[in-house]
Amino acid sequence: MEFSILVFIFGLVFGSFLNVLILRLPERKSVFYPPSSCGSCNNKLKFYHNIPIISWLVLGGKCGFCKSKISIQYPLIELIVGFIFLYCIDISSLENLAYSICLALSFSLLFALCIIDVRYLAVPSFTLMLTLIFALIYTHSISSFKDALIFSGGAYLLKSLIESIMNAKAKSDDECIQVMGEADIEIMALIGALLGIKLGFVAIFLGAVVSLPVFMYLRIKGKENIQVPFIPFLSIGLALVWFFPSVGQFCLDYVQ
Repeated sequence: MEFSILVFIFGLVFGSFLNVLILRLPERKSVFYPPSSCGSCNNKLKFYHNIPIISWLVLGGKCGFCKSKISIQYPLIELIVGFIFLYCIDISSLENLAYSICLALSFSLLFALCIIDVRYLAVPSFTLMLTLIFALIYTHSISSFKDALIFSGGAYLLKSLIESIMNAKAKSDDECIQVMGEADIEIMALIGALLGIKLGFVAIFLGAVVSLPVFMYLRIKGKENIQVPFIPFLSIGLALVWFFPSVGQFCLDYVQ
């Protein structure tokens, strides 16, 4: 029980770090310097202003200096990452602890990438690669590495084929349509590494299903040309299969 509390607290702290990462990495700023400051008055925050969740609650969701509103995003991200750590980390043995920490880091970074993708429609390549590396360390098997290569290679071939057909009559690069980003391919590699071939396809299918209402809404509103981030949908598919194994098994049983 005591160790679980410690794991949860460590997750909250890492979630606080991810808040900084989400804000600074897309703008190519250091995540370590300068120290955190208020976005409104630019006053440097004291250490007691940065205590995960507690500081936000004590301050009433406002800056300790200028009293401007602080987004609820900060405590929510900290809380979600805390629960990710609590779910993922296995303390049954030292070896399991080391590998499960990599799993928690992979899922937490993926969560951060989802938020960055929604905001900027692009994600930092280094963070994306770290997410995949942590997943591969967790699985630490050749078969998982092969599955990651199969998914990324298959996704790239599919992307090339569809785009070559859709852009056959394009007269310039500006007229070309991109059906999938490079980052989406790496996320599919991550899915393959963690879930394998069969469940990996289930996760991608579920992600596509979840995305349908969004694309249908945009089509109805006549906004088909708006670029939609797909990493969050792929991540939702992965999360559904990983955290709720019965969902993936139900889909496989239905197909078979």
